[in-house]
Amino acid sequence: MLKTTGAGLIFLASILTAFQMLLEKRKKIALFESIQSSLSFLRREIEERMAPLSECFAFLAENEVCDATRCFFRLIIEQMDTLGEREFSKIWKEAVVCKLKLSDDRDRETFFGVGQAVAGSDLPAVCGSLNAAAQYFTDRIRQEEEKQRDFRRMVFGVTLSLGAFAIIILI
Repeated sequence: MLKTTGAGLIFLASILTAFQMLLEKRKKIALFESIQSSLSFLRREIEERMAPLSECFAFLAENEVCDATRCFFRLIIEQMDTLGEREFSKIWKEAVVCKLKLSDDRDRETFFGVGQAVAGSDLPAVCGSLNAAAQYFTDRIRQEEEKQRDFRRMVFGVTLSLGAFAIIILI
């Protein structure tokens, strides 16, 4: 009886581990979706309405769905008071590192480039950078969704196999 209970718990733990790993992948996709929508919003607001950045950042800090992105824009707003002492691109970069936790170097560099462009006053360059970064993250969403499908099969296959193997050994 004790062996059966232990085997069942090991099998359950393997299933929960698989779900946890998939949840982490889903969070990454949700972050990319949030970043992409924020960049698209910024481009539209700047290009079409000539909206001030502070107004756009405030809107995103209150209305963005993803906690990490919302906290990112809140930190940008808080740090805007130091603009005379620090460059905007440095504020942006620190906020990216602190709040967004992008693990891939290319993802970080793409988002850092947005901060550098937004710090400039050339409207076409700002909109172009926002558009290019939004497209980059759209592509990353697609890539991560494809990886997630493959990862789902692999994770469930491996964890269920290991769980079944543990059950066989214990029984």
